[in-house]
Amino acid sequence: MAQNNRYAGCIRKHFELLCRSIDPSEQLLTQLSFINEFLQERIAWVEEAVADNDKNSRLLKTLRTTSTEIVDEFIRLLRSNEQQHVANVLLGNVNDWPMSQQHFELLRKKKDQMFRYLNPSVELRTFLESCKVLTRNDSDRIRCKHSNIEMSDELLRVLERKPDRAFNSFVEGLRRTQQAHVAFILTGEGEEPISDPNQELLNQRRIELAENLEPIDRHLVDELLKRKVISDSEYQRITSEKSIPEQSICLVEIFKRKSQRAFDSFIQTLKDTGQEHVAKMIQGDDLSGTVELNRNSSEVHPALEEDVLREMNNQELFPTMHTDGIYSKAEKGSIKIRFSCLFPGSVTKLRKLYESGTIDKLLYEQHGYKFAERGLQSVKVNIPQSEFEKAESCALMTPEHRRLLQSAADKFAPTLRVTQQLLSGLSLCNRRRRAILSQPTEEERSRRLFDIVSRRPDSAFQQLVDALGNTGNTVVADHLRNEPIKVSPQPPSTYPDGKGSPGSTKTKVHPGDNDDKLTRKRNDLVKRYFIMKGKIIQLKKVSLHL
Repeated sequence: MAQNNRYAGCIRKHFELLCRSIDPSEQLLTQLSFINEFLQERIAWVEEAVADNDKNSRLLKTLRTTSTEIVDEFIRLLRSNEQQHVANVLLGNVNDWPMSQQHFELLRKKKDQMFRYLNPSVELRTFLESCKVLTRNDSDRIRCKHSNIEMSDELLRVLERKPDRAFNSFVEGLRRTQQAHVAFILTGEGEEPISDPNQELLNQRRIELAENLEPIDRHLVDELLKRKVISDSEYQRITSEKSIPEQSICLVEIFKRKSQRAFDSFIQTLKDTGQEHVAKMIQGDDLSGTVELNRNSSEVHPALEEDVLREMNNQELFPTMHTDGIYSKAEKGSIKIRFSCLFPGSVTKLRKLYESGTIDKLLYEQHGYKFAERGLQSVKVNIPQSEFEKAESCALMTPEHRRLLQSAADKFAPTLRVTQQLLSGLSLCNRRRRAILSQPTEEERSRRLFDIVSRRPDSAFQQLVDALGNTGNTVVADHLRNEPIKVSPQPPSTYPDGKGSPGSTKTKVHPGDNDDKLTRKRNDLVKRYFIMKGKIIQLKKVSLHL
């Protein structure tokens, strides 16, 4: 019946365009199969193909060999299934055609890059639905995908089969949903995505961020929402996570897909919400110093300083220190030097290298010896003590201190009372205090206290130890100091008649330690202690000091 089909030439001419533009949905193909038995058999053959383009190829072959009336019905079905742009190709209408080749190829070319940043959020999908770019069925197909990448892939696949106006609507939707950096990938205009080094930093610091971030207790996410750095749906995603580590990981994953401006705002917001130690953990600590040139003459000629500075900038400084996360850069002005400490423990390592004189030796061996003929005998790097103190005040909680805090939580949380007096000895903001005191039980309050301190700078550890000691919780304080149990035997008590209480052993347990099982174990250890000494005595009272 091809000779009676006036669309056959159009199908042949625009075969490639139609193949990549038709959405061979189950609804469209099912409706087409209802027309007659011949089409029912052919549509079954079409549906056997796996890829959409293969389905469309078979469909177009079928339509080209059928009658004009059947193609007219197919065009009607296209319109009712919101594919007017495909119908326009068959009808020869020049308005509202499928995606242009330029936009189609651009979406394909930039797909891998967009996968790294695109957030197919409900806000974006809702906007595209309002522009009649996505149908409700399209949105459901996207939403049902399991991962962010799968959702992004489905969204871009759907867009490729939409009218050309969908491209501009997509770009506009990105800009309206705080994804202008993704629009930048397609247009080259606006703010850029997060840089590769910063994205890699978030990947590398993933575990440390989960251990140290406080997304909610420090109202970080509230402030990020207020500053329009995250969207409403992103806020809901973060706050719906049950644990602090899960909230932190969710936050990291969101910012890995943000713009460089958003990343910078994230760092600044960390500092503004009392989490400067986390900001420095991501970006590293910068310590400034100077380099002193020592010659066999009393004065150093300016030309020598310039030449040494040029030599230091010609190649990497202290490459052997990179494995410890320490990078350095020389600057003008009596040879200034800046050290960037990127890893936990890098500042401590730098201090050791500095105080041992190793840095001076390394710098002379790498650069200074080249100027020995001009009288340069040695170099001296000077880093003010205040630089180290400033960096160390923001040092992360050490793994050992974090382990001790977790151990203390497991051991003492059921009995430790978190009082206002205890909290007053800690540098905690009102929001953190409320987060602790709002817990329904003593144990939960204690656990929340230990968890919050574990996410503070390392200096908060000693502050907690001191506060516990000052409020009579010496058992817990000694545990955090990692001190062994101390046993102090006392002479047996006597009754008014001067006789001891035979067979009685009374153990004094420090307030806050009511664990009967632990008490019996301690008493048993005390008894063994005296037996080993060969002393047979009756214990009336034993004062235990952990």
